[in-house]
Amino acid sequence: MSDDELLAAQYAGGKAHLRPVLDELMVIAEGLGDDVAVVVQKTGVSLRRTKQFAVVRAASAKRVELGLNLPATPEDERVRTTTGMCSHRVDLPDAEALDEAVAGWLRTAYQAAG
Repeated sequence: MSDDELLAAQYAGGKAHLRPVLDELMVIAEGLGDDVAVVVQKTGVSLRRTKQFAVVRAASAKRVELGLNLPATPEDERVRTTTGMCSHRVDLPDAEALDEAVAGWLRTAYQAAG
């Protein structure tokens, strides 16, 4: 499957309204530097530099989950520590949830991956 087909499948049906969240996150991520690699997978989108710094996936029909690899936990109740491929997780119910704090966390994860 092509990247476009994979993304269409991820954001189909009840998750279609969440696609603007992914699109806006991609604009932010690609603006971080020329070395950002966007890798579309079956269940999500991996953002990489020299190593993965974030993962975006439509976790349910109500939210997009942004996984981040951060050096420290931000003091914000939206950020949860987690285990696995990412150290932290943020739930984004819509594109309006993408505020300057979220962009800053993405930037911090990008910088830490360099």
